[in-house]
Amino acid sequence: MFGFAFSKAWAYLTLTRSVPMAQNLSLLNFEAASALAAMCIALLALTLTPSRVKSKLSPISFGALIAAAFILFAAPAFPEMAFMLNTVGNLLAAVGVMGLAALWTDLYALLNPIRATFFASGSVVLSWFICFALEANPTGRLFVLLCVIALLAWGSYRKSTQAVVDELHQADDRRCRPIIPYRAVLFIASYSLAYGLMLGLVPFSGPGISESRTLPALLVLIILLASAKRFNVRMLYNIAFPTMAGGILIVALLPGVPVGVSAPLINFSYGAMNLMVTVVACTISYASSTSALWVFGLFVAVQYVFKLLGELLCQVIAALFWSGGADGATALVAIAFVVVASIVMLTEKSAFSQWGANVHAGSGDGTEEDPVAHVRTRIDDLSQAYQLTQREIEVLHLMAEGKTNHGIAQDMFIAESTVKVHVQHIYQKLDVHSRKELARLLGMPDANAS
Repeated sequence: MFGFAFSKAWAYLTLTRSVPMAQNLSLLNFEAASALAAMCIALLALTLTPSRVKSKLSPISFGALIAAAFILFAAPAFPEMAFMLNTVGNLLAAVGVMGLAALWTDLYALLNPIRATFFASGSVVLSWFICFALEANPTGRLFVLLCVIALLAWGSYRKSTQAVVDELHQADDRRCRPIIPYRAVLFIASYSLAYGLMLGLVPFSGPGISESRTLPALLVLIILLASAKRFNVRMLYNIAFPTMAGGILIVALLPGVPVGVSAPLINFSYGAMNLMVTVVACTISYASSTSALWVFGLFVAVQYVFKLLGELLCQVIAALFWSGGADGATALVAIAFVVVASIVMLTEKSAFSQWGANVHAGSGDGTEEDPVAHVRTRIDDLSQAYQLTQREIEVLHLMAEGKTNHGIAQDMFIAESTVKVHVQHIYQKLDVHSRKELARLLGMPDANAS
């Protein structure tokens, strides 16, 4: 949690202090570079094994952070070269920030989605406190502190990786299966287009922006701490989506809302969106056993590309309605995309949903793995990770074979009521709520058709 928080704090403190005279252009450069970096991460995940991707991405990301901080903080001292330095610095910053976000998401994806949600939301909240404590420092001291933060993030990642691998006995290093969760992609694209459109009507920056982006994560974190074992990942969807849709719709339907109200609303919804991207990527990876590096890279590339397209579309609408009415037309188009995102979201109720991905059990290296062997391996991994008892493991194997509670009771020579207790314990430990969700979690070939 602290390691990811250090990474997020670094991004905010660096980008908000870099070349203030070209802040809007800096943001555009950073987002375009982020989309490109995310695409590269996704392609690397398809061509290399996860361990090789992470071994290359880790030093590149942390090196890019140090170099970007140095260039961006030095740029104001060279006004004649400010544009070039700003462009290079934002490119390096995007590589470092996207690389670290992908690495942390890949690490969180090994955990139960509830734990992943807790760490993801907690890191956002912690990063705000780190920024609040450090942002008042003068430039020179802040640069040194940013270098320290980058080193702390790097050390935290190495330590956390080892801890998770030891806990879960994670030794699988097969190549990624290029699944396409098209519903998630459609949701992210629709929302990002709407958000990009609204940026043409509402200033991006201003007082309270960082706080409004932190509030969704704080809300999720409070609910997680309060509800503990009763928390379900679906609750995150129920919390995050109304804030995303509501934030845009309020501004779109009430164009006279003051900027001091509308900007925080839009950024509140954007903070929820960023949290959703991370958690959904972790959940899909956890449920399908595919690489989170691929899923995260795909999602972030879609998010930034369609956000930039939304900003471009806003300008096109303004040109078409040059005589007036551009704001109303932009708001209507944004609402249309929110409706599309709403329809997609409402069809995804399961915590372990594949979001439309056609997942097949395969090794990912060009050879097909025996589906039965894949399920057995998955059961062994989950049994170790979540400390299932021997009886629960036996029941889980029989459930994977499609046997009913009555059939399991006959095979194990135990009462059917005892089987129901074992099934309930399995559901609680694995955070599933039906045999269909369990089939998806085990990566069974016919899970989507069931």
